[in-house]
Amino acid sequence: MDWFKVANPVSLPQCVKMHRSFLLIVAVLFAALTLGNQAFAQAASNFAYFLDNMNDSTVNSTPAGFAVIGEAGATDRANWTASGRIVGVSAALNQTSTNSLWSTISSLFSSSTPVSPNQKNLLAQNIISNALQYPDEFPNPAEGNLTQSNGYVIWAQDFERDPLASTDELYAGVTAVLWAGRQLLGTNVKIIPVPASYLFKTLGGYNSGNIVHGDGATPYLASLGLSAPPTNPQTNSGGEWNFLSMLYENHLIDGFLGQQYAINNSGALPGSVSGDTMPFYEDMPYAILSAHDNPSQLTLTTIGGPPWASHYYGDMPFQAGVYWNTNVIDSSFNPSSYLTPTESALTELAVPEPSTCALLLMTAAGALWFARRRR
Repeated sequence: MDWFKVANPVSLPQCVKMHRSFLLIVAVLFAALTLGNQAFAQAASNFAYFLDNMNDSTVNSTPAGFAVIGEAGATDRANWTASGRIVGVSAALNQTSTNSLWSTISSLFSSSTPVSPNQKNLLAQNIISNALQYPDEFPNPAEGNLTQSNGYVIWAQDFERDPLASTDELYAGVTAVLWAGRQLLGTNVKIIPVPASYLFKTLGGYNSGNIVHGDGATPYLASLGLSAPPTNPQTNSGGEWNFLSMLYENHLIDGFLGQQYAINNSGALPGSVSGDTMPFYEDMPYAILSAHDNPSQLTLTTIGGPPWASHYYGDMPFQAGVYWNTNVIDSSFNPSSYLTPTESALTELAVPEPSTCALLLMTAAGALWFARRRR
C-alpha cells in the first residue's frame, strides 16, 4: 500500500474520502459473500427442532423462525421453505435388522481403481439409490436456493450406529453416502449431517487409513481418492483424529449437528461436547442436538442447570438443536430456558487450558481463518 508516501501526499479530506470508499467496497464485498453463501442465512431464533414425525402439524407447532429437520418429500419441503423455514432433509436409510448400511453399497466398491470423472455422478446416484429406502426423499441442488421468504433446504442426514457392521464398515458406509451427496448436490445445498454420539465421539477403534486406502482384504473407498488427516501425535489417540475431521478435510460436509443425549452426567451435560470425544484435527462449524424426550434429557437433567451452555462454532444455520420423538410439540416448552447458544471452537474444548504462547498462536490463526477455510 502506498497511500501515505511523502512523494504522493493527500489532504485530510481526500484521505477521509478514500477511506470511506475503501470501507464501502469492503461492505459491498462482504454483502456479496453473505448472499452467495447459504450458510450465512440463519434461523431467526438460532434453534433447530429435529422432528421424528415431521409433518404440517409438527412443523406448524415449531416456533416461527426455528429450523426443522426430519423426513419429508419434495412437495412438503417446498411448502415449508416458501413460508421461510430452513428445512433439513434426513432420508430413511437402508439400515435394518438384517442389513448394514455398508452391505447395501459395498458391491459398488470392489476395486481400488480410481473412479473416472465421467463415472462419478453415476456411482453417486447408485450409492444414493441403494443406501436410501426412499431415494426421492433426497434433495436436489435447486432446493439450496433461497426462496422469497428466505427459506431453503440443507441435507441434515441422521446417521446412527450400525451394530451389523464392523467399525471400518460403519465409517466407510457413512463416508460413501456423504461423498455421493456432495457429488450430486455440489456446494449449493449445505451438508450438515446429524451423527449419533457413537460417530460424533468416534468410538470403536476407527482406522481412517483403511477406509481411504483399503486394508488389504477390501478396498473400501480407495477408488474415491479421499485422504486421511495427518497422524495425531497425542497420547492415547492411536494416531487418529475425529472421524468428522476426515469428512471435513475432504469437503464432504459443511459442518455437523452432533447428538448428545446423556441425562445427569456431569461429564456430558446438555449442549456439551463430552470428554470422551476424540479430538478434532481443526475447527469446523458445528452445533449440539440435545433431547426433549426419548430420552427426556433436558427436563430430567438437574446438574448445573437449566439453562446449560449449548456449544456451537462457525457458519451454521442454527446454533443449538432439540430432538423431538413425540408426535405433538409442547408449545409451552421454551428451548431458551434450557439451552444458551455459546460459541466454542472444537479444538478449544478438546485440549487443556492453553498456554500464553498457544493463546497468541490461536489469535494469529483466527485472523487468517476466513482466507484459509472459506469454501
